[in-house]
Amino acid sequence: MTADQVFSLTNGLATIGWALLLFTPNWHVTRKVLFSLLIPGLLCLAYLFAVLSYPGVSGMDFSTLDSVATMFNQREMVLIGWIHYLAFDLFVGLWICANARKHGIKHLYIVVPLIFTFMLGPIGLIAYLVLRGIVQRDLSVSNFD
Repeated sequence: MTADQVFSLTNGLATIGWALLLFTPNWHVTRKVLFSLLIPGLLCLAYLFAVLSYPGVSGMDFSTLDSVATMFNQREMVLIGWIHYLAFDLFVGLWICANARKHGIKHLYIVVPLIFTFMLGPIGLIAYLVLRGIVQRDLSVSNFD
């Protein structure tokens, strides 16, 4: 499978996952393919496949910004990084959805944090945590579960 094919496949999986999460979080299909971690699991396997398929991974150097920039000048490393984002951001979106349900927060309230998580990862997570803190009137770290 080419890098372009892996990119298209993982983007498609993530897009399906996010659409299900945003628009049909309580549908039985969503529960089967997302909350069972099927789609995030497939993204993780694609990540593993990409890492194992590219021999340059063994020389990764995260010690300086310049070495990271050099590393990401390679298409394969950009693909690996992209799949990493797709898998983790979707997992965080799933956590937000499950956590909101656990704390009795309506899905409509978390749509904006989910969109931010989809587009800007950590900003969506902090938006959700602030929203949850406001709704529950508790911004403490001990309320992270």
